[in-house]
Amino acid sequence: MIKCVKPFCITVLASMLVLSNSACKKPAGPGGKAAIKGKIHVKDYNTAVTTLLAEYDGAGESVYISYGDNVAANDNVKSGADGTFEFSYLRPGKYTVFVMTRDTSIKYSGADAELPLKYNVEIGGKKDTKDLGTINICK
Repeated sequence: MIKCVKPFCITVLASMLVLSNSACKKPAGPGGKAAIKGKIHVKDYNTAVTTLLAEYDGAGESVYISYGDNVAANDNVKSGADGTFEFSYLRPGKYTVFVMTRDTSIKYSGADAELPLKYNVEIGGKKDTKDLGTINICK
């Protein structure tokens, strides 16, 4: 009887160990050492979107991030004086970073509709830093 119990106990303990390790995998989100960064650059057009009036670093622009498959923003940051932004302390996983830009398909006075520019990012390693480069938005 004792010989039959030992293999059964070992199987149960091994199964519990496997299940507990798989349950410890944390989803995308805050709490890690990875980061996503980039820079916002603004192109300022006239009302009809036919003439570029100015270009400048996007200081104070809101940049949003969604964790995993979330559709809504989970967090946001403001870009710095030079247009740079960073989401720090992220865990490995899938993220969507987005910033709002003017809808340039609408070309008449008072057309202030905005659209999100979305970037899908996957962080694979615990200390990865993903650089989205320069993101051009229209105003």
